[in-house]
Amino acid sequence: MKYEERHENVLEAAIKLFNNKGYAGITTASIAKKAGVVGKTMFNRYADNQALFDACVGVREKMLGDYKRSGMRFTIFSAIKGKRSLFR
Repeated sequence: MKYEERHENVLEAAIKLFNNKGYAGITTASIAKKAGVVGKTMFNRYADNQALFDACVGVREKMLGDYKRSGMRFTIFSAIKGKRSLFR
């Protein structure tokens, strides 16, 4: 698995876990397990859960910005119906 692919898997796993269990309900080990990577892979890029959470927020902000720039009228419901849901 390539570096960027591992990074995407980590972010996707973290977003799902943060959404389902909240910030305090997860550990970096649980994110690594869900992403199919070893903990070292995560710590190479993120110092701690807060850094990873901040990256997840950044991904969502970028998705919202892309959605707005597309010219489509934004509502939470239209985002959820979209191909790449904001809250998977």
